[in-house]
Amino acid sequence: MKNSHYLEQLNKGVEKARTQSVVICGLVRDLEKILPLTLWRMQKMGEMFADYQIVIYENDSQDRSLEILQDCAEQNSKIHILSDRLGDPVNPPIRCMNRVERMANYRNRYREYLVDHFSHYDLAVVVDMDLPGGWDLNGISHSLSHNDWDFIGSYGLVRKNYLNRQKSLQYDAWAYREFGNYDAMTTKQVNHLHWSQTAGLISVYSCFGGMGLYRMEALVECEYQGGDCEHVSLHRQMREKGMDRLFLNPRQVTDYGEHDSRVCRWLRALRVFKVISDSPSEPFFETISESLMREIAPNPFDLASDVKISKQMRAP
Repeated sequence: MKNSHYLEQLNKGVEKARTQSVVICGLVRDLEKILPLTLWRMQKMGEMFADYQIVIYENDSQDRSLEILQDCAEQNSKIHILSDRLGDPVNPPIRCMNRVERMANYRNRYREYLVDHFSHYDLAVVVDMDLPGGWDLNGISHSLSHNDWDFIGSYGLVRKNYLNRQKSLQYDAWAYREFGNYDAMTTKQVNHLHWSQTAGLISVYSCFGGMGLYRMEALVECEYQGGDCEHVSLHRQMREKGMDRLFLNPRQVTDYGEHDSRVCRWLRALRVFKVISDSPSEPFFETISESLMREIAPNPFDLASDVKISKQMRAP
C-alpha cells in the first residue's frame, strides 16, 4: 500500500511537470571534467516539463568550461550562458563571509537574467553543477506532487569513507536551518540528521542540499545577499514576504559522491590506506541518466519504465 501511494505521487508529479514551465539555473567555474554530464542531466530534467530554459553563470574558469558551455548553447537554443572575468579567488569550501558575498553576486547574475527574460515561467530549479552522482528525477516528480510549497530543498548525501566502513551523511550543512531557528548548526550536527523516505516534507527555515525547487515568484521578489549563507539570506527574505512554505524532501535526493575522512586522507597520502572493498560503492540511487546511457528505457519519462529502472536511496 505504501509503495502504491508513492507510485501515485510520482504519477501526479510527472503529469504536473508536463503542464508547467521551468528555468534551471547553476554556476560554473573550472568544471571541465563533469560539465558535459551535468549539462546533459539538466537538459533531461528540462524535458520532463512542458517547456524549459537553462541559465548558467560562469566566471574565471582556467580550463575549457566556457568553451564547453558555449558549444552546448550553440546546439541547444534553450541554454543561455553568462560569463565574466572578475579575477576573483577560488572560493574555499568553508564558512567565510567573503565567500558568501561573492556567491551571492554570482547567483544574482542568473537570477537577474531569469527575472528579465523568464519571470512568466512557473518554476525555477537551482542546481549545484559539480554533483558527482547528480540527482534523482523521481525525487523531483515526488516534490511536484505536492501543492502547498514555495521552496523544496534536497536531501543531499555523501558517502564518507572511514577506516573500516562507509557511512551516509547529510551534506551542505551551512545552508540548513531548523524550523523556528536561524542559528547555524555545526557540520557534524547536520551530517547526522537523517530522515526516512516516508517522513514526508520536512519544514525548515532554510536548506539546499545541491538542488532547490522554487516558485518563480520567490526568485522574482527576493535576491541573494551576503552576511550569511546566500541560500539562508534568500530564504529569510521569502519568509518575510509571506512565502514561508519551505521544506526539505527526503525523497528528493542528490549525490555528492565519496569523501574520505581526515584519517583516511592522511593514510591515503602515505599510501597505506586500504580500500574497504575492491568493488565500487553502491550509489544512493540509479539515476535515470545512467539508465539512458545504457539505453534500457526508450522513454525515460514514462512512469512505468522509470520506476522499473530506478533504485531509490538506501534507507538511512
